[in-house]
Amino acid sequence: MSFIFFLFFYILIYGSVHTYFFFKVKPLLPTGASSILLIIFLALMVSGPILVRVWEQIGWITPARLLAWISFIWMGILFLFFSTSLILDLIRFVYFVITRVAPLTPQQQFYIPMMLALIVSVYGLFEAQIIRIERLTINSPKVPSGASGFKIAQISDLHMGLIMGSSYQQKVADLIAKENPDLLVSTGDFVDASMCHLNGANEPLIKLKVPAGKFAITGNHEFYAGLDGAIQCTEAAGFRMLRNESVEINEWLTILGVDDDEAVRFRVVENIDEVGLLSDIAPERFVLFLRHRPRVKTETVGKFDLMLSGHTHKGQIFPFSLLTAPWFTHLAGLKKLSDRSNLYVSRGTGCWGPPIRFLAPPEITIIEIVPE
Repeated sequence: MSFIFFLFFYILIYGSVHTYFFFKVKPLLPTGASSILLIIFLALMVSGPILVRVWEQIGWITPARLLAWISFIWMGILFLFFSTSLILDLIRFVYFVITRVAPLTPQQQFYIPMMLALIVSVYGLFEAQIIRIERLTINSPKVPSGASGFKIAQISDLHMGLIMGSSYQQKVADLIAKENPDLLVSTGDFVDASMCHLNGANEPLIKLKVPAGKFAITGNHEFYAGLDGAIQCTEAAGFRMLRNESVEINEWLTILGVDDDEAVRFRVVENIDEVGLLSDIAPERFVLFLRHRPRVKTETVGKFDLMLSGHTHKGQIFPFSLLTAPWFTHLAGLKKLSDRSNLYVSRGTGCWGPPIRFLAPPEITIIEIVPE
């Protein structure tokens, strides 16, 4: 039943945006046949993301990958066109109310936002491929004074699938290897869909050796893709899944990982007792807390030293960040929560949907925990 509701709202919202686009283009079309061809194309683009998942499930990998690239790049272009055109419509409306003069021709109403959307999309395709290394140093009295520090690499929201494939994972693995971290963590959404049946998809991260190990947690997409398959995929890359459990890494560091909130909605667990899990860890230990969504429960503040999250992608494509901001108090970067607790939110390492990023480049985060 939930899938039916999702499908209904997906078609309603995404179809409405395509309808808006159609009526912007229609005055420019020379014949009725052109309108029919445009309707067919737009209908295919609305159904594209759904067809991609269906074709992938039945093993039509090549056509699924081709349609994924076309339909998701189109999704990015359309979002940018829609955002720009709405702003232009608002300006036109205000101008018309004041002057009673229509400021733009139908051609200008279409071509101005479309050109801007295309320019940003082309730039965004390149930005999405340039992974930045973000560096963070945490000073803590819990690190032994004689220790040289401990280096953690964080990836998040890799979204392994038809678009973010093994070649991109190789780029990620190479960058991590150059940093020589002690520990590697993945803070959810390692997979986008059921991609791991493809041979060699995880080969780059399988070969990546990290002294203290590789740990991962579930994100919302692990549940959407199918939890068992997603876990199998992540573990095949050499990660140990932390599912509402903690592990002592050394004499002073403990890592705690919890399931994404979708675990409750999918009835995998009744609830996730974050307070209880954190309280079970000795207070003198440095607690690295992995939680996919950057939602901090007030009762947990002071019980962990550093919480690592992802999920937001920092909006991935501006101005989408303006829409996601009301849902999360902190979209990206470091935030001090108390004298003891800090939160760091990754912009994500991969892309969801459109392989486009604008003003939100992908990142690998390198965290150094050093004595105070």
